[in-house]
Amino acid sequence: METGNKVTGAFGVKLLHNVSARNITSMHCGGYISNVFIAENTEDIAHFLASNNRLFILGEGTNTIFGDTPIDIPVLRLGNNFSFIELKGETIHAGAKTPINEILTFCIKEGLSGLEFLSGIPGSLGGALFMNAGTRDEWIMDRVISIELTGRNGEFNLKREDIHSSYRSGNLPDNVVITGTYLKLDPSNPKHVQERTSNYLEKRRNQPKGFTSGSVFKNPEGMSAGYLIEEAGLKGYRIGGAMVSPLHANFIVNDGDANASDVKKLIDVIKQRVKSRFGIELKEEVKLIG
Repeated sequence: METGNKVTGAFGVKLLHNVSARNITSMHCGGYISNVFIAENTEDIAHFLASNNRLFILGEGTNTIFGDTPIDIPVLRLGNNFSFIELKGETIHAGAKTPINEILTFCIKEGLSGLEFLSGIPGSLGGALFMNAGTRDEWIMDRVISIELTGRNGEFNLKREDIHSSYRSGNLPDNVVITGTYLKLDPSNPKHVQERTSNYLEKRRNQPKGFTSGSVFKNPEGMSAGYLIEEAGLKGYRIGGAMVSPLHANFIVNDGDANASDVKKLIDVIKQRVKSRFGIELKEEVKLIG
């Protein structure tokens, strides 16, 4: 049972006890998290970071899998104060908790182009920045002017030229929380923005639905992880309630009864089979905690 109360002491973030990982992650598995803290301002974030040497920062849980055993490491989440969008000419200022789909809807309404490639990607803006979400040709970091961060000593900004992002990584400093960003976009006809957004969404329409964490593995350079997994004969392979999707082999789906150990065992089998067949070691894109 989940319970909540207000923390007293050095910082005032909201505290939830015994939170089921199933309820806050898209893979819908995992055990109970002892303490989930929800911060509504940067001062609380800084105090929390300064008071905890071990912690995990969780966004919308779309690429995180917690273990089945109780999770004692403190988990920090952003509150609703970090979900906002402000228009400044052809620049938008948005909070890290803002859902990606809300940003895309805003861009269509305002006739701003440049983020359509994010259509169909679940989660929040902060997660997209952390992972440098994108396609083979377009990345969210290409649109960043600066990112707002909070560390133990308070707030600071990083300009785009100081961020050395790479494939599936924003390469941001350790022990900081993304709180917002400024994105430079291009003026366009709202109808054209809508069409481009719909085109990207259509491309992703055949991706697996339901309880999944999206792409499990990063693509090796010049190759497709999904292709390697399929060629290793693992499409539809199942362990317990976890299965390699018959639609896209780089997705693992939970039929509703999987526990985290099923998913992790399946990940290990995939890595072993691909390594044995092709000599390639797949690297996880999802985060495994506990």
